[in-house]
Amino acid sequence: QQKVVPYENERGQYLFNEIWSPQIPITGSGSSYLMSFDVYLDLPLNPLVFYGFHVRSTVDGCPGRWEDYSFIDFYGDPKEWVRKNLEVGQFVEEGATHLQLALAVRDNCDVWCGTFGTGECHSHSPLFDNVALYRVDTNGPRLLVRDIHQFQDNFSADGTITGKARADMAQDILSRFSAGILPGDSAVVMADDPEFGLDYHLPGDPSSGAAVYCWVSVDPQGQPGKTGSGLIDDVRYNVIGTQAIAGRTWTQIQMDTCFTGGSGIVRDKFNVDLNDNLFVPGDTVWFFYGARSAPPSSEWNYAALPVPMPGGLTDDINIAAENADECTILPAAGYLRGGDVLYVDGMNFRGAQWAFDTSFDMMGLLDEVDRYDIRGPSSGVGNHPASRVTDVYQQLIPVYPNIIWNTGDLGTAFSDGSGDPDKSDDTGMLFTFMNNQPAELSFVYLSGDDVADVWRNDLIGASAIQLRTTFMDFGVASGDHEAVVSEISPWGLGGPGTLFSDGFGPDTLVVFGGCPTVNDFDVLQAAGTTVIQMMYQNTHTGVFAPAILRQTTTNSMSSQVDFVLSGFSFHEIRDAFPAGVPARAEHLWRIITLSGIVDSPVGTDNPGLTQNRLAQNVPNPFNPTTTIRYEVKTSGRVRIGVYNVAGQLVRTLVDGHRTAGQIHEARWNGLNDAGAQVSSGVYFYKLVTEGYTATRKMVLLK
Repeated sequence: QQKVVPYENERGQYLFNEIWSPQIPITGSGSSYLMSFDVYLDLPLNPLVFYGFHVRSTVDGCPGRWEDYSFIDFYGDPKEWVRKNLEVGQFVEEGATHLQLALAVRDNCDVWCGTFGTGECHSHSPLFDNVALYRVDTNGPRLLVRDIHQFQDNFSADGTITGKARADMAQDILSRFSAGILPGDSAVVMADDPEFGLDYHLPGDPSSGAAVYCWVSVDPQGQPGKTGSGLIDDVRYNVIGTQAIAGRTWTQIQMDTCFTGGSGIVRDKFNVDLNDNLFVPGDTVWFFYGARSAPPSSEWNYAALPVPMPGGLTDDINIAAENADECTILPAAGYLRGGDVLYVDGMNFRGAQWAFDTSFDMMGLLDEVDRYDIRGPSSGVGNHPASRVTDVYQQLIPVYPNIIWNTGDLGTAFSDGSGDPDKSDDTGMLFTFMNNQPAELSFVYLSGDDVADVWRNDLIGASAIQLRTTFMDFGVASGDHEAVVSEISPWGLGGPGTLFSDGFGPDTLVVFGGCPTVNDFDVLQAAGTTVIQMMYQNTHTGVFAPAILRQTTTNSMSSQVDFVLSGFSFHEIRDAFPAGVPARAEHLWRIITLSGIVDSPVGTDNPGLTQNRLAQNVPNPFNPTTTIRYEVKTSGRVRIGVYNVAGQLVRTLVDGHRTAGQIHEARWNGLNDAGAQVSSGVYFYKLVTEGYTATRKMVLLK
């Protein structure tokens, strides 16, 4: 009900305010200019209130035009003060004596209401404080790499797991009002040197173009046509040659200038486009950028990992190569090694991946997990997995029976295609995935500080409601855990008889709320057949509140599938007690036991004890024969069957008594029970014995 930020008035006008600094004299030395300020954010997408900035130069006493990155679309909902640092040197005119800064706030309801939000519930944000301008003395060119303008992880365009995939930009280039998604075809970087200017590729020859380059290397290394000129399909890009840097072969490509729709050159912006008919699943494309200043400087700088503005630079090409960015064509190496898990990183470059990678590594699964990175996850640029998966039935269901999706502290990296917060229909994709999954013990694990609150309040499309009512029936008691449990960093305590409790007692951890800033975790509510798995606990007052839910559902394929929803992000887990295994690794292990990939919590295996285990078939993929090893904890009847992607029994491999404590083998030669050869494709093999069932996938290739 606040009126500090007004709504539309009787004349149809919406708020568009700016605050301008005085004219700031330019002193000191250096070509880098950093605009720095504090901003208090209480700006979820739905109200459609955004902020941005402008910079203008004064030359010969005359202020020039305001310049910026051509957008006023910063938003966010951490409800806390954050520090922003923006490189603005490329907007400083030659000969400028003064600079002026502006911070802008705009209500975009007049163009986006009904498309990306309702425009309701304005807060008093944003608040600005401590605005400062720094001039930094640097050597060599400046390179600005924005993550949403880089190559995005992708799937084959034809909907298969073998076809060609585009190396396209993360950002959708269609209007934000359009329901369609059309990724940009190239990657883009900004480069300049205001002191000396950029050199030409051939010094002294303007026709040779600017000395701005992209280095590209493709894994697996040594593939025919994936080095040199084979990487590009447009003569506007100049292949300089190949180099051995940091243990791999790189192709150096000269980038081209960017143009407007009217063929005008965009100042200081360069692009590179890779061959759209070259990459296939299993390929990883590594890349980094570099530029050279004109004489007498002739300095080089390279852009390594693409972090949020202003980006990191190095003058050492080896450091850049060792920290290169990458995009992957899925399914990738993890799947080809027998992995069953797709991990969706909705906190890309923001600090959650390390928590998953270290946990996967401790479980011996790091090389068996494929990762899809959502670049710029708070930007809503139409690059979630649902925007790249062409056919769920071919590219997800038979490939990944298990999906781990993390949105970190954003909540916005999960959408229903409505445009709030993204045009990618993630909920529709997951519904199709779960409802048609033939493999028993499949699961989706969704975690994030605000993802449940976003799903409940903002995802109101048909697919979001369908996924929620069918596979995860939940409510949200509060979007801020501290308001309920009065504890910034509560304990997480597993409930009896749940995933997070066994003979050793409940899974106990700390859900780290942050210091000095405070995260707001979701307090959940169970509904229908949903069961509470973990509670927040205030260890001082004893107050409890639901933190994690699980629902087990029989889908349309008569398979049992699980959905685990966490009110806090996985990367916020800390240890409650000193232990040999970090709490987050044990927590993730317990969830993964749903899949049958593993069958006991971390640290409880004793190699001297018998156990149930179904190993990955070897070789995989195979032709014509493969071997399946297994063991059982209790002597008794064992059945192993091979099934196709429709869940139909193809061949019975084992049906009889087996002795505990021994490693047994079963072999399959690609024949069905009638003795006929089956076609190439993905198949599942399932072991059933007393108290234990496990399923794995295998690929027959001819």
